[in-house]
Amino acid sequence: MEEESSTQLLLNPENKKTDRSKKFQQNRVANALLCGLVLGFIFSFLMAYSGVIEDAQFTKNIDFTISDFIQKNNFTLEVPQDANLAEFLYREVRVLCIMTPVNQGTLNDRGEIFLKTWTKRCHKFIFFADDPDERFKDNIIVLKDKSSNWARLKEAMTYVYKHHLNDFDWILKTNDNTYMVMENLRWLLYQYEPDWPLIIGQRYLEEDYMIGAYSISKRAFTRLIEKGFSNPQICDPKAINDDQQISKCLQRLNVLQIDALDDEGKGMFFRENPESALFPEKIDEYDKWFWHKLKQGPNSCCSDRLIAIQNVFNTHLYYFEYFIYKVHAFGRHRLPEPLPRKKNLEEIIKEKF
Repeated sequence: MEEESSTQLLLNPENKKTDRSKKFQQNRVANALLCGLVLGFIFSFLMAYSGVIEDAQFTKNIDFTISDFIQKNNFTLEVPQDANLAEFLYREVRVLCIMTPVNQGTLNDRGEIFLKTWTKRCHKFIFFADDPDERFKDNIIVLKDKSSNWARLKEAMTYVYKHHLNDFDWILKTNDNTYMVMENLRWLLYQYEPDWPLIIGQRYLEEDYMIGAYSISKRAFTRLIEKGFSNPQICDPKAINDDQQISKCLQRLNVLQIDALDDEGKGMFFRENPESALFPEKIDEYDKWFWHKLKQGPNSCCSDRLIAIQNVFNTHLYYFEYFIYKVHAFGRHRLPEPLPRKKNLEEIIKEKF
């Protein structure tokens, strides 16, 4: 066989060139296929990535751009394509809402209204009431100690600690006359870590405490239950005013109080009714009531990311629900907005002091 092969080469030296040519052609084909596969993969990847960006910008279920999102936050995060930014924050910032004290009159007048409006946007909502009510059995816990609002609040928070500690990042405490814009609350809380000891709301100037509605981080809440309630030197068991006493307890536990303001220094939580929030000059000595001086006039008083308004009763709760979530002025839709910048604990401490 070797002789025949050698003979053939000797007889026809062009056979060797032909063989080399065939191998060269085969290599060229293989290389071309390989290059094609590589270029095809790169092209497909770029097209897919372009499609993701395009979908994020133009799909009607997305109200923000991924590029803005990444640029603002300085990191890469995959945001599901079937969710808008409010839904993303809903998953990122878990809020358990409690309302106390709640009497039977409140449940009769507006218990159902609360469940049909803002409370449905909490991860969980609980009425802590003086009496049972079968209409709200899935959302009501009956309190045993009714001696004071402070006793009610301690019992409510102890219940949450025992049964729902792993279900939230922040706990929101409200009164029975409050309307909350939960999307704006999550926008604010997103900037902070629940592992930091914080209470956020509107700071009442007298004795420096949070009033009405406020959010407590999981770290501060755990510290309050485990180290505060059991120590009469930290939390006075004979106190009456719930808002005042809980702020005092948390201050003694080295929890920072954050006055909720937007980037323009406008308030986001309001203890008073809408008219008083818009026109605080109608309140006697209004500038002496709150830590943050309220600005006058409807264009100056309040943040456009208002979170809490209080002294809202009965069907007026529906008014807020309608005007916030249903009414749209044609041609006045906002441009897509990125998430807020995450804060660091050092700058919070610096702002505090």
